[in-house]
Amino acid sequence: MNPAARPVALIIGTRPEAIKLAPLVLELRRRSLPTAVVATAQHRELMDDVLQGFGIVPDIDLDLMRPGQSPAEVLSQALPALCDALREISPAWVVVQGDTVTTLAGALAAYFEKLPVAHVEAGLRTGNPYLPFPEEQMRRLTDQLSQLHFAPTPRAKENLLAEGIAEDSIFVAGNTELDAQRLALMREPGESEELSRFLAHPGTRLILTLHRRENWSKLPEILSALFRLLDGLEDALLLYPVHPNPQVRRAAEAALAGHPQVILSPPLSFFSFTHALAAATLIITDSGGIQEAATGLTKPVVVVRDVTERPEAVEAGYAVLGTTSPDRLTTAIHGMLERVKRGAFSPRGRPYGDGYAALRIVDVLEKRLSESS
Repeated sequence: MNPAARPVALIIGTRPEAIKLAPLVLELRRRSLPTAVVATAQHRELMDDVLQGFGIVPDIDLDLMRPGQSPAEVLSQALPALCDALREISPAWVVVQGDTVTTLAGALAAYFEKLPVAHVEAGLRTGNPYLPFPEEQMRRLTDQLSQLHFAPTPRAKENLLAEGIAEDSIFVAGNTELDAQRLALMREPGESEELSRFLAHPGTRLILTLHRRENWSKLPEILSALFRLLDGLEDALLLYPVHPNPQVRRAAEAALAGHPQVILSPPLSFFSFTHALAAATLIITDSGGIQEAATGLTKPVVVVRDVTERPEAVEAGYAVLGTTSPDRLTTAIHGMLERVKRGAFSPRGRPYGDGYAALRIVDVLEKRLSESS
């Protein structure tokens, strides 16, 4: 079969993957390039919300999500299922994104089927294979399995070069998180009682997200510190869209339920959440994607982690590492709020690009497709 007539397969399993690959799917389709979206549904509802919002229906849905699944269990199910799916599709390229179990499973399945892999958001590193766990190592392994590496920043490219990745396989494209954000802000946010209350609040608006596996054991301590913090911020309202993981949900409800300054909500749609971020005074998060999103909105971020694979946001003045120590975290939050109050929050540049990364990525893929024809 002519490679140019074969589809580009995009493998999606989680909400972040859906957010960051949706602009790519839309751009491929805009150019009338054949695509095949393969969903593992590692995170069923969260993934579906984003894909439906962008009008994307998976061509193959493996529906692998199970309650309480471990990364090893997801991998053991996803790998053979993805091998079968890729054998059926026979794509010219397989596109994976980021650092999830689905990402690694997709790259491995493509390797076993002798298909080339393009890794979107390649090259991010903390230098510690256990932070974040297991994402750091899955990203490293995926980069070793890939033939095209779309690095979001020059530093990510440098990381890849230091690991022996061929320079002609690396393209600095920016981050597609900002593409999705740009598209989301062009739409209405959708109806949500929680969002309406948050947007109407006249004082300090805080957004909290916590979901990282390495933070699960520390959640009670972190959330208790935030409870005490709010007592000293009388004008503040905290919106916390709680991740559906049962352990995260139980900790959130135990620590913050009933606090008059806290809105505990189910996960907001990507479009509603983007509008909430745009209205926030300060973002408190352990999410990598939200660190990127904040740069597109010029919002300050306190990162609830000890290290980050996105140091560009810290160096440009958008983010500070609050760590997972309650005392240091609350000190970081107070410090960032004081900077905002004094007008001293003045970050530099847009380290993750201009919101048109998908165009650059598809330019490269289209060229590779034509070269193979």
